[in-house]
Amino acid sequence: AAPPGAPPSEAAPAPLPDPTEGERAQPAVAEVSPPAEPVPPVQNRPAPPAVPPTNEERIRALIERQRRAYESQNMTLHKKDVSNGRGSFEEEIRELFKEAPPRRVRFEIFELKVKGEKADLSLMQTARYQKKDKTVEQKSLLFWELIRENGRWKIKKFNIVEKYPPTETGRLENRLAP
Repeated sequence: AAPPGAPPSEAAPAPLPDPTEGERAQPAVAEVSPPAEPVPPVQNRPAPPAVPPTNEERIRALIERQRRAYESQNMTLHKKDVSNGRGSFEEEIRELFKEAPPRRVRFEIFELKVKGEKADLSLMQTARYQKKDKTVEQKSLLFWELIRENGRWKIKKFNIVEKYPPTETGRLENRLAP
């Protein structure tokens, strides 16, 4: 029956079932799908300890420092890599660069033999310099006897095995011409 005062065409809505009658209603549970991949918990792991450089890496660093010292004619930088009590190899370096100060120096290792706290190193040095209106390249075969002092490789002995005749690589005016 329609409620009093309601038009006869509108029917009263059906009452909702009482969950306490008969079967108890189950609580609503939202379905959540698990993540595709489990996410590991964030852990603050210490970084693995740095691997100390090898003898070869340390010797290559020495060669690079000497290259920079030669290019800049910085004897103070050079002396930092000379064995205690030796002083420096300024006389040998003056002999290498008596033509002119180098503009660029490269080293190529020919042979490296490490024997405990000592090493023998043979290398080819190529120095490029300006001589009047020419660019010249000079090659020298060098031998360094190295010793490890306080964990750092240093030059104990420095020999110029052979200094080859300079070769002209270009004329200055050719480089300056438009």
